[in-house]
Amino acid sequence: ALPIWLIEKFKEYVAHEMSAEQQLYYREITGACLGSADARKINEALQSLSLDPGLNQLLPRFTEFVSEGIKLNIVQKKMSSLVALVKMVKALLSNKNLNLEKYVWSLQSVWFGFASWFFRFTSFFRRFCPS
Repeated sequence: ALPIWLIEKFKEYVAHEMSAEQQLYYREITGACLGSADARKINEALQSLSLDPGLNQLLPRFTEFVSEGIKLNIVQKKMSSLVALVKMVKALLSNKNLNLEKYVWSLQSVWFGFASWFFRFTSFFRRFCPS
């Protein structure tokens, strides 16, 4: 499960309140994607993100969750969490019912940071671990 402080931080960024059902859905999806070892549960969560037509109200929360999650996990060097967050973005991007235009810019700086970290890691690997 996600730490309470992390969930509270995401609430600061969004103006509207979520209904109890939306809060439950949000917790279930984020918990399954990052906090679960059950592959079936993870796949169901990703499928829901890619198919559910009613996610537009939760999009600000999910994009902020991914943005903050990537920043945090780059610092902590948790590759498995980074992969899970990228899978969440891929699922959201594949959902034809969502309009992601407003949220692309909030993720742009994170992707540049992620790419920068990745290229530093690979250049370090090449320098000290030649094939």
